[in-house]
Amino acid sequence: MKDRTFLPSGRKFERELFGGAGDMEDIPPYLDFTSAMNKVRESFLWRPNRESGTYETYDPFNPKWGHLHELWTEVYKRLPKRSSGVRSGPLSLHVAINTPLDYWHGVDAFFWWMGVYLTIDASQVSKGKEKKGKRHLKADLLVTPADLNPTRLASLGEYIANFLKEKRRVTRKVEQKKRGLGDKIVPFG
Repeated sequence: MKDRTFLPSGRKFERELFGGAGDMEDIPPYLDFTSAMNKVRESFLWRPNRESGTYETYDPFNPKWGHLHELWTEVYKRLPKRSSGVRSGPLSLHVAINTPLDYWHGVDAFFWWMGVYLTIDASQVSKGKEKKGKRHLKADLLVTPADLNPTRLASLGEYIANFLKEKRRVTRKVEQKKRGLGDKIVPFG
């Protein structure tokens, strides 16, 4: 295999944000969204450390690659430490580059907190939810190079934290309604 020297600009941004960018040579097998997300959550991500000649693993609960720690920190400090009288669950940031979640569902990374998530697509190309194809945003949020400056990063962290808190609130209400309805259902006949 030849050495590759050209890295498309979108991959350059992925390398900057995530601390690495893959080159998908093979199309990963299709997995539905939930299965693809679970596979990423259950997998270990690693990369070679060129200085030491060893491998380093990625910790989604304390991300250190690229600019992920700054983004994770901005979200973490805006989430409650306690929820409904109990300690709030940990915040994790999972990288999905070169996985079925990336290829089939357009998700490069996602935050996971208290059973809810926010999906991210990292790109230099502006995308919208209304169109289809390469310029179609499938993820909940598009992160661009401009979002990495400190002011925008703080706003982005606040947006993500609020999104997760609201999604958690809605999820809890739905679960409470389901439990409440379960007691009130009377069998027919």
